[in-house]
Amino acid sequence: KLKNEEELFIAHNCKEDVSHHQPTVSTLVPRVLLDPESRVRLVELNTYPIHGHGNYDEYAISIFRAMVQNTSVQEFHLTSPLPKRPNVRLAFADMIAKNTSLQELNLTNGKLDKHMMRALETNKSITHLSLWLGSMGEGEAEMIARLLTVNDTLQSLAVRHRYVSAQDVKVIAHALESKCTLRKLILASSCINDEGAKFLAKLLHNNNNNNNNATTLKVLDLRGNEIRNVGAIALANALLSNECLEELCIQSNKVSILGALAFAKMLKVQSSIRKLHLHYNLIGKSGCEALAKAMTMNTNVTHLNMFGAPHDQNTRSLLMKDNRIVY
Repeated sequence: KLKNEEELFIAHNCKEDVSHHQPTVSTLVPRVLLDPESRVRLVELNTYPIHGHGNYDEYAISIFRAMVQNTSVQEFHLTSPLPKRPNVRLAFADMIAKNTSLQELNLTNGKLDKHMMRALETNKSITHLSLWLGSMGEGEAEMIARLLTVNDTLQSLAVRHRYVSAQDVKVIAHALESKCTLRKLILASSCINDEGAKFLAKLLHNNNNNNNNATTLKVLDLRGNEIRNVGAIALANALLSNECLEELCIQSNKVSILGALAFAKMLKVQSSIRKLHLHYNLIGKSGCEALAKAMTMNTNVTHLNMFGAPHDQNTRSLLMKDNRIVY
């Protein structure tokens, strides 16, 4: 029955008796993953119960080894930190290096190590990598930067609810200035401030179709950070010369009227941007009005989100006439 399921959510029961010979989750899951007729597309594994239990090291390793041969799973979510024991971490790295069907890998509250990064560098199937919670470990930004320049398969990198310093942003942005395949970068709820935003603005300024060495980044998502006017203005000014970016999200930051005016100026002349998300900022009535007027001069933008921004009756009439604007 399990092999016909498309999603497996595994939270191992610490009270399970692994000494008897009856089938248990410890033996069934690897068998399902090894079955050539398995239809499982997504595996979500919670390893908390493995911590501190020697017997469960083998349980985790058995799943990772089964994944090496599995050809049906496309998404693998590790929803708790990977145990620090070397044998478990090496088995996980081996899974990444040798599996040929995985397209999306999500890691929660864990540090990337050199074994995982080497595996990711050689993997030719994973296109989406997500890192959740915690903070960047020492040297982790440098490892990610190397990955972005070496791996030619990865198209999307997401870092969410994970502290990223301005120096980390600088390292990653510098890597993206060289030629690589990344199309989508998400740095959400990661405490990125104006300094970090300026490093990304420099990247956008150099990221255009005329630069053969640049990545053609299409989506930049910076929601839920600490970006204020200085960072917003830098991003907006960078977009004046950018010919590649199609979507920018800076919702739920601390951008006020001056930042909104900079984006309004950008909208009057910028040609590549298609979606701009500015909702849940502090742009005020003046910022809302300036953006609404700028949209009357822009025929390329398909979506402008200013939800929650205050506006007067005159601005409301402009907003109502343009079904591209969410307010």
